[in-house]
Amino acid sequence: FSKGGISKRESVELSEMIKSEVEFVLHNTGIEKELTLQEPLYANIDKDKMIQAIDNMLINAKDAMVHTQGKLSIEMKKVSLDPSAFNGCQDTDYIKIDISDNGTGILGENQKRIFDPFFTTEITRTGIGLSITYSVIAKHQGYIEVQSEDGKGTTFTIFLPTEAPEKSGVNLEAKEAPKKRILILDDEKAILNLLDAILSPIGCDVDCFQLGKDAIQSYRKHLNSETAYDIVILDLSIPGSLGGIATMKAIKKLDTNAIVYLSSGYSNSDAMKEYKKLDFTGILVKPYTRQELLETIGLKSLV
Repeated sequence: FSKGGISKRESVELSEMIKSEVEFVLHNTGIEKELTLQEPLYANIDKDKMIQAIDNMLINAKDAMVHTQGKLSIEMKKVSLDPSAFNGCQDTDYIKIDISDNGTGILGENQKRIFDPFFTTEITRTGIGLSITYSVIAKHQGYIEVQSEDGKGTTFTIFLPTEAPEKSGVNLEAKEAPKKRILILDDEKAILNLLDAILSPIGCDVDCFQLGKDAIQSYRKHLNSETAYDIVILDLSIPGSLGGIATMKAIKKLDTNAIVYLSSGYSNSDAMKEYKKLDFTGILVKPYTRQELLETIGLKSLV
């Protein structure tokens, strides 16, 4: 596949969407539900992406209440935020959504990492879901916070603009920063979605591929044009297809100056240790944080 991103915004009444997803995710769990939703409240959103973001938080809450008599509380209302509340925040109305559970909670040292790619704990098994949630909210010029107390529960708070302002949140920097074109090869679609969700809001144009031959074909197609790729990220191992090394060699034949990073969870592999000899620009060792990703590929300044 090629692109993810926010592509089909529409005006959506949020209370009905939230009610539907709560019933879907918590069906037959026995978890008590308390919904206090101001109606009607509309936001201009990509409904499918927002449902994915909401579902990730609901699943996280459900998993955290496995060993408790669970109760999920959701409150939604319109609020006014001071422009100083968040970086890039506008003096306008936002929709505030609190999603609270009385589950295991999140340890203090983990709360700062909860939205990082690949972050998980044995208890919540968060994985990449909340990182995607963070990025979806950011793409909608919104904000997300988490408050949690170990053993007592967690509250995720989302702020979404009632309308789509031209400049707000992460996209403020994205509009002012020079756009980067990035090609990513990975056999796991979830990881491709995640990396696109991280990089798109900061002004990057991302093309994702699961097969090496498709990545090479796309690099060749865009070479020597205004849409040429600035950065390439290749997974080391692609089952049944050209892996990162073979794909990099093909790309380097097309463009000796290509900036190519090798990504793998096998940090002790010969390829990762000898990446410079193989002519890679650098490496990304899975699991990595959002900050590590942006620092490694030289895009920290875009955030």
